[in-house]
Amino acid sequence: MTVTGRSALYPNKIDQTTSGKAQLEYEHFKVHTGDAWVCTYNFTSDEESSTVSRYIITPNTTRWAHLFWDVVGQTKTTISLYENASGTYNPVTVYNRNRNSARVNTTIIGDPTGDITAGTLIWRWVSGTSAPAAARSSGATRETGEIVLKQNTQYLFSCAAASVNNLISVDLFWYELTNIEN
Repeated sequence: MTVTGRSALYPNKIDQTTSGKAQLEYEHFKVHTGDAWVCTYNFTSDEESSTVSRYIITPNTTRWAHLFWDVVGQTKTTISLYENASGTYNPVTVYNRNRNSARVNTTIIGDPTGDITAGTLIWRWVSGTSAPAAARSSGATRETGEIVLKQNTQYLFSCAAASVNNLISVDLFWYELTNIEN
């Protein structure tokens, strides 16, 4: 295997504490190569059933987005992912997770600007507790198993609050990879 910028092959490193192979998980490796991005945002509900949403728009290429997320709401929160959503949006700023990389992502994250057509629900998670009693647990989810998003598709990532003043924090992160088997 040839690695750009290297003139020789390097053996796997061995961890001196455990004698195990020292290697990176693939998504961590993609951060190092500059092929991973992040978009974070926060939202405080102003009424019951307030929702904050973002579109995730994938290009019509075989460079596919492998999506993860981390969401925390202070009270009951419903997190949903819809496929084949539609609506207008303003693109939001995303950041390369390798701050030394000049690579540009091909997946667009959009802030909806008008009517939303949700599309087909493909994932939902509800957690936390809601009023009138004080929340004893927050609403949270972290999708540790990535979802490979379909090319040329608009998704809607939605977080709905069940109570007023629910602070919801969202971390969308993904890496992009060209699938060599298709």
